[in-house]
Amino acid sequence: MLPGPWGVVVSTLLLLGVWGVGYLALGMIFSNKGLAWPALRYQSGLVGALILAAVVFPLALIGCFDRITAGLFALLLVAVGLMSTPLIVRSARTWIAEWESRFIPRPLTFCCLAMLGGYFLLALGPITDADALDYHVGVALQTLNTGAHPADPAWFHSRLAGAGEALIAVGLSIGAEQFGALLQWMGLFSVTTMMLTCCCTATSQETKKLPDYRGWIILLLLSTPVFLAWISSPKPMILPGAMTSLALYLSYVIIARSSDSSVKDPQLYCILIFGLSTVASNMKFSFTLTAGIIIVATLYWQWKNNRLGKTILTLVGCLIILYFPFAAWKWNHFGGGVIEILTSPLPGNWPGTQQFEAYLRGYRDSTFPFPLSLVIPSSLGNITTVLGIGLPILIVSMLIRRAWNAPLIRIALLSAVLGALLGQANARFFLEPFYWGLMGLMTSGLLSARGYNTFIAAKAMISLQAVVVAAAIVFGIVTISVGSISDTLRGRVMHSVANDHITMRWVDKNLPSNAIVITDLRSMGLVPRQAYPTDWRAYLSPADPNRFFYLSRINSDIETIYLLTNNKESTSVPTECIGHPYAGPFKAEIATRNPWNKIGVTETSIYELRRNCFSSKH
Repeated sequence: MLPGPWGVVVSTLLLLGVWGVGYLALGMIFSNKGLAWPALRYQSGLVGALILAAVVFPLALIGCFDRITAGLFALLLVAVGLMSTPLIVRSARTWIAEWESRFIPRPLTFCCLAMLGGYFLLALGPITDADALDYHVGVALQTLNTGAHPADPAWFHSRLAGAGEALIAVGLSIGAEQFGALLQWMGLFSVTTMMLTCCCTATSQETKKLPDYRGWIILLLLSTPVFLAWISSPKPMILPGAMTSLALYLSYVIIARSSDSSVKDPQLYCILIFGLSTVASNMKFSFTLTAGIIIVATLYWQWKNNRLGKTILTLVGCLIILYFPFAAWKWNHFGGGVIEILTSPLPGNWPGTQQFEAYLRGYRDSTFPFPLSLVIPSSLGNITTVLGIGLPILIVSMLIRRAWNAPLIRIALLSAVLGALLGQANARFFLEPFYWGLMGLMTSGLLSARGYNTFIAAKAMISLQAVVVAAAIVFGIVTISVGSISDTLRGRVMHSVANDHITMRWVDKNLPSNAIVITDLRSMGLVPRQAYPTDWRAYLSPADPNRFFYLSRINSDIETIYLLTNNKESTSVPTECIGHPYAGPFKAEIATRNPWNKIGVTETSIYELRRNCFSSKH
């Protein structure tokens, strides 16, 4: 990693470069095509991420995205970021002026901008999230080291990775570890800006005297507790959610302006809609559902406008260019039918994957029943896993205003119901319906139906939640983001809150530099040697012969390999294959980012293994 604070500087320039690429593309294609170009240009970051992912991810799929290639893309983005800085400064000033032009009170504007600024600082910390250190960073590093997106059927979690990890790899190629998290912050910025500049509220030029709800809805969005965990991590969740939200809003504009001559070429917007939707689904499989809903809605609305033929051709072209390469890659490496590839994150009949998929679908962040688990954390340690007060306020507002006939709200409800039936019932997977429901209220114009006093209680609850979340942001900045200032502080932060960091430093001191490791530890992104994870062991019984199938696929010419485990009786490999203890046990605290989730101490040991034992059992 780049020494602090240079990592922050370069990561920020990379983000500005992504924005600059998107701004240039939008300016060339859409500035004279209607849809209020000033509003659309604020979404340049999403378009730039779309273009970058559309280029680098296919290169990773065909094995042509090594560290040098990724580094060249990164340096190009840095150059674009430097050249775009004056333009971005001017756009930022205009964007800040938008808040006043929307008649949002200055104290409320200050609170919203302070929250966004706090999230930005929170995203500047080193990567410490457990999931991120597992397969998100692990896959990105594997891609850089081999030049190809990993296709190891034994590494179950790596099969959940996609285009988002290719973007993380771009930053890591030049040591800019904050780039991935900054992309997630950009997603939140874009959703906020959509609600600020695109959606209509009770306060417009014609209704200046009516109370402004726009600022309170934006503050409600920004104070959602789940963002605390996701903005400070490079995991691709907020960015693709923003992409689908922009795609849905543009799709809604097409039907809303079907008779508006200012939209000169709706098919160009369809390219953007389908491109955003397919790239979002490539980043994380869970977005396939919402992307599909948006695509179907767009086709329906275009059919009503007698533009279905061209729209279908546009869709087919986007699928061939953006979606087909990943689908073909899955089929080539893992098999499975067409339907299975479209509907399952783990296609192909590989041992243990059905059990793993069932575990993923059934995983819950909370012990509370659904949907209460979306609102109230089951413990202080789970405070970052809920939507908070925003969900009940949204539901009550929809009921009071009778807003269920608004198109965006209907789609939000459909997405929420299907998501609850087919996917994980956790708050982070309901962010898109939450966005869309808020946008639906704003675009419906129903917020002006009653007086300002109706929302006094809601304003008080929003304010209270905002204070709590703001305090948590400050705590995160002080305890995590400070690690980006210098290498010394980074080491302290990683030591304190990054799981397995201490252990991996011990591993690095004890193992030979050319060692091959089988590891039971999750943090694949921190293993300082060539490593093979054993996350499949939890889904295959100790007596299952398929364990030898996965072990025999280890590609190594070295006869002696090593087992890295924190289980006294490891079930990763057969007992007869485990040789003498090589090092350990090493005791270390289980580090977490949440101060209320402290677990205890773990012991890690290294054992010698005989590789020929695996192949002989196969």
